[in-house]
Amino acid sequence: MSISDYISSNEIIISHISVEMNDSSVLENTFGVTAKKVFWFKKLRHQNVEYRDMPLEKISSIENYWHNRQIGKIILGISLIIIALVLSIYLGFFGLILLIPLFIIGIVLIIKGLKQYGQFNIIGIQNKWEFPFRRKEDIRRIQQFIRSIYHIIPSAYIALISKQTEMIDTLEGTKSCPNCRIMLKDGNEYCTRCGTKI
Repeated sequence: MSISDYISSNEIIISHISVEMNDSSVLENTFGVTAKKVFWFKKLRHQNVEYRDMPLEKISSIENYWHNRQIGKIILGISLIIIALVLSIYLGFFGLILLIPLFIIGIVLIIKGLKQYGQFNIIGIQNKWEFPFRRKEDIRRIQQFIRSIYHIIPSAYIALISKQTEMIDTLEGTKSCPNCRIMLKDGNEYCTRCGTKI
């Protein structure tokens, strides 16, 4: 299965990017935008596919940031491991009891401090998409993709407003039947569906 299976034939993909994810089971991870929606297509091993889309007019904001290594956490983790080793030497058995939790906390802090990743979020009116990525060079490509979305969004709103204006124009000069709620022309005295006097 490919992206074209999920995009309707009258839609054209204006911009798309492929972003490498932290998960090795992901074969393809693509974000794209058409004139109507932004979509996410993820292909996994064993032919599993995930697809999501969000209409452009429902996007409230987009976030893109990079989380660098945290030197403070690394130093604190190393300090805790050194303290644990010193305490185990000087305090004997009680030092060994303190060694295990301090050592574990130190290792966790070092791992968290060394971790660096990016985050790409699309926040809609009703839901939020969160996409972590691992390569720092992807941040520029994602930024260009976000610019293309923001370039298209105004035209999506204009299309939505013109559609709603068209609906209002068709409703003007009409009234609804109190019985069956069908819309009728203003001059009708009886409902054309149920015959109720208006």
